[in-house]
Amino acid sequence: MWVVKTFFQNIPRELEDAARIDGCGELRLIMRIVLPVSLPMLVAISLFYGVAYWNNFFNVLIYINDTSKYNLAVLVQQMIFSASNPQLAIDSDLQQAITPEGVKAAGVLVMVFPVLIVYPFVQKHFVKGVMIGSLKG
Repeated sequence: MWVVKTFFQNIPRELEDAARIDGCGELRLIMRIVLPVSLPMLVAISLFYGVAYWNNFFNVLIYINDTSKYNLAVLVQQMIFSASNPQLAIDSDLQQAITPEGVKAAGVLVMVFPVLIVYPFVQKHFVKGVMIGSLKG
């Protein structure tokens, strides 16, 4: 939130004044001037929050008791735990074919794949948005 606050404070006042001289009202100023200028920052922040929400499993374990409502992170964690625990194995032939390392690799792939699909589409905005809070221009 600090990056968002700093960004909106650093939007040039002259940009707003020029839009007001041209006859922009408040809503049009936000929609036509502020929102397009702040798009890189908004995309970067939403990517940060999206990845944090996607990887969140601790709150799910604390607040949700119904296992049918668990998110993917908790399900992958439980899958990795059950694969690494030999007492929970049902079939010994299946246990030999599926190694705990293979299950961990599959779990990591399942968790990372959606983020890898989204990231190329927002990469140009992400790089600009990350640099906003670090440089004063």
